[in-house]
Amino acid sequence: ILCKKMQILLGNRQFFLVFSSYIITSFGDWLNYVAAIILLQDISSASAQASMTSLFMIIRLLPPLLLAPFVGAISDTYDRRNVMAICSSCSALVVCGFIYLKSNQLWIFFILVFVQQLLFAQYDPARRALVTEVVSPGDELKSATTLDAFAWSLTMALGAASGGVIVAKFGKNINFIVGKTMFLSLDMILF
Repeated sequence: ILCKKMQILLGNRQFFLVFSSYIITSFGDWLNYVAAIILLQDISSASAQASMTSLFMIIRLLPPLLLAPFVGAISDTYDRRNVMAICSSCSALVVCGFIYLKSNQLWIFFILVFVQQLLFAQYDPARRALVTEVVSPGDELKSATTLDAFAWSLTMALGAASGGVIVAKFGKNINFIVGKTMFLSLDMILF
């Protein structure tokens, strides 16, 4: 029965577009996550890597916490597709900054991480609210929520694993470029 509900849900063109864009950007985000950790190790001293990794995690988690009271109002005021597209396009620009970092620019790395997570903190609530617009309340919304949770777990596992393979074979900058391309593809899917 669950698979049948998922098939019906994925047959909803609007939901399929929003869901597809989420899968692609989430996968790109996990690619960038792996590349950012490798970059952080490259640009920080060996003695500071553990503390810098902890700081990286804290900075990644701060923006959603700080913006929580405000992001809903932005998503409710402006077209959610536009909010998502703007956040995703700006994230692609931020990712470009990672490619050009040097070892003495650790502070710029943390600013870029913070800005990227600020953008995600606005993107995700807009996406979640958009899902409620394109599916029916009740069972369809429950199925959409279930599919969303599954997609997050799947993209985290596959994106992080792929990120490790790409970094090992081609280097972290290729990971950033692939991730950036995935962020930009969102605009083509939603519009």
